[in-house]
Order: sequence, then structure tokens, then C-alpha cells
Amino acid sequence: MSLSAAKQYLGFPHLEPELRAELEPLVQAAEGGDAKALAEIEDRFFEPLAFGTGGLRGFMAAGLRRMNQPNVRRTTLALAAVAQAHAPGKKIAVVGYDTRIKSDVFAAESAAVLAAAGYQVFLGTRPLPTPFLCFAMKALGSACGVIITASHNPKEYNGFKAYNDLGGQVVDPWDGEIEARMAGLPMVPEPPVAPEGRIRPIPLEVEEAYLALGNSLLQHPGSFTSTRILYTPFHGTGIAFVPALFERAGLPLSVSPSQGIQDGTFPTAPRPNPEELAAYAAPIREAEAMGAEVILANDPDADRIGVVAKRNGAWELMSGNDIAGLTLDYLCTQKGRQGAVVSTVVTSDFMAEVARHHGLPVVWTLTGFKNIAVCMDRLEALGEAYAFSAEESYGMLIPPASGTRTASRRPSWSPRWPDTTRPRARPSLMRLTP
Repeated sequence: MSLSAAKQYLGFPHLEPELRAELEPLVQAAEGGDAKALAEIEDRFFEPLAFGTGGLRGFMAAGLRRMNQPNVRRTTLALAAVAQAHAPGKKIAVVGYDTRIKSDVFAAESAAVLAAAGYQVFLGTRPLPTPFLCFAMKALGSACGVIITASHNPKEYNGFKAYNDLGGQVVDPWDGEIEARMAGLPMVPEPPVAPEGRIRPIPLEVEEAYLALGNSLLQHPGSFTSTRILYTPFHGTGIAFVPALFERAGLPLSVSPSQGIQDGTFPTAPRPNPEELAAYAAPIREAEAMGAEVILANDPDADRIGVVAKRNGAWELMSGNDIAGLTLDYLCTQKGRQGAVVSTVVTSDFMAEVARHHGLPVVWTLTGFKNIAVCMDRLEALGEAYAFSAEESYGMLIPPASGTRTASRRPSWSPRWPDTTRPRARPSLMRLTP
């Protein structure tokens, strides 16, 4: 069955030449009885690449169960149709991408599909952080959005994140309807022809507004002294904005010489995951050489944050639960944050205890920021204030001011908070530990 599907795949005349050149020898080998080739064909074609957690993610290669241009077209066609049904009055779409191999190619393909479907598309002209792209979706009033990224996965992967008209990852009913529409499309849809003028760059004023939003979180306590910070974007998109935010805030920041270079092969961090201390090997050596006290990191699409700091002479990776609790305490004590705190079932009770210590109610939801976004929307619909949310997987969502919802679904950094890792910030928090 899978071999038959592979032959059908090759039968589409508009299949990309590079995908055809890759797949044809594999099919020939499988037909000749090569067991390894047959197993590979089976893996690539026994089912479609699953649409889950707001999009697609998989190895880049030819095949129905791989990330490639045909699957990008299929998913974008389905997203466009669903967006037209749920947000008929909106005619704008936003598309962005990270630093991964072929991310720019997949993003251009998606933008062309959306433009051909009647949308005015705003396409990032360079790799940009996921939180900024969500912000742009809200700022521009988009009906839907696409971000080409595989987050912190190894270099062989890429992915497709689909967003709704609220600037959040698609949830029910959008996700189910997208998957259903994908099932009715050919394996290899024809490449679209985008009408002239339908694809434009994201306006620079949107970038300026985003930087202003980040700097609105700046707060200097009276006892503030600058921490020497080394920043690493893990060869990803964070370099586009984080150094500029610190500069505008008047805060010193050094950028990792090795990992500050955008490179989708991730040469110094084969697994660019801020949750894994091994990914920080190069920045730790650089921090030792320059005398930095803290290493601040973003994953490649910059929607998660990591912190490594010295403790008793050894570099220690803070957990996502620790970062969330410390950040919430900072926002409450220094910014007077009020409103509900949203946590998930995989997150420890530490953040919830910090919230209760400051008199804030806690709302629990299922795993994932797409579910946190649903809670935000419900709180807003009820007229309730939203204060903060986070998950143990090193992501946070910080609104710009108490009681308001940020247009960005996941701004994963604040230009000021890293000094809370200093020992003087610990005593009051230690009393909150269950």
C-alpha cells in the first residue's frame, strides 16, 4: 500500500524536482526487494504527517509523512479555507519563519497559497521570533497566520504552526476542521500563483511597537545593580530583537560569539533545547572567559527562555518552574501585577503558591500555550483581569500591563528580570516553597 502511494506521489507532474530526485531511487530500490528501502517507504507513506498541537512537525524529505513543499501547500490550503469560514470579514494573513534549513522556502510557499486564496499576506523578510509574529498577527488584524519552525528540535526537522484570527495557535474547532480539509486534498497540490502585490513585508512600525511593548516591562528597583549577562539565541531568531531590547533599556548584554550566528544546522548545539544543560556548553565556556554571572537563552524560534547561573561555583540550569515563580514574584512586587494566573497540569505548584502569596487567583488548564490562550480569551470575555501564565517547558506569557491582554501570545523574555537570580532575591521566595 505504501509503495503504491509513493508511486502515486511521483505521478504528480508538479512535484518538486528535488523531491522527485530523492524519492525515485528509493522507490526503485524498494521494488527491487531492498528491505531497508521498503521500510523507509513504509515510514514515509503509511499515513499523512499528523496535524497536532497546532500544526505539523517532522523530518524534511519527500513523502506524505514528511515536511516538504506539498505538505505545506496542503496545510495552508486547509487553513485558508477554515479561516474564511470562521473569520470571513478579515482578509489579512501573516507568515514568518525561523533559521532552519528550508524555513524560508516553506514560508514563501505558504505565503503564495494564502495570497492566491485572496489574502493580503505580510511575510517576514528575515527569520523572526514566534512571539513577534503572533504580535504582528494581532497588530495587523489577521484572519490567520503561519510560522515555519520546529522549535528546539534537531536540524533534520521542520514544522508548520497554524494560528487563528486571535493570534493564538489553532484549537477546536479550527484544528479538527483543518485536518478534515487536508484529508480531502491531493497528496501534491499544484503550486499556486500569487497575484501581484499580494505579498508584502511586515511593516517596520510593527517591529517598533513590539520593541516598545517589551520595554514597557522595564522596572528598576532601588537596589538594582546590573548583572553581567551572556545571551545565546541558540543560532536562532532571538538575535533579531533581544539585543535591541537590552540596548534600549540601557542594560548591558553580551551575545555569545559562537551561538549568536543564525545557522539552521545548529553547529554548536545539535539539540538546541534550553531545557538541556548540554546545549549551553559553548556559552558556558564563553561566560567563564568574560566573567559573566548569568546565561540567558532562547530556543531557536525564541518562544521559550532558559537561564543558567553560577551557584556555589558551579553552573546550574534553572527549571521552568523556578523561572516562572521568580518572574511572577518580580512582577507582583515591582509592578503591582493583579489578575488571574494561568497554570497547566504539567507545571509544579511553585508558581501557584507564589500567586496565592500575592493574593492572585489561579486558573488551571491542560498542557500547552494554545490552552492557556483559550483561558485568556475566556477571562477577557468574563471581564476578568489576566496577570500572568507559564508552563514548566520554559515558556511564559506576560501582558504589558495589569489587567490587559498582550497582543503577543508568548513574549518569552523581559529585559530586566535576570538579576532576580542574585542571592539577595532568594530569601522571600524560599519561604514560599511548599
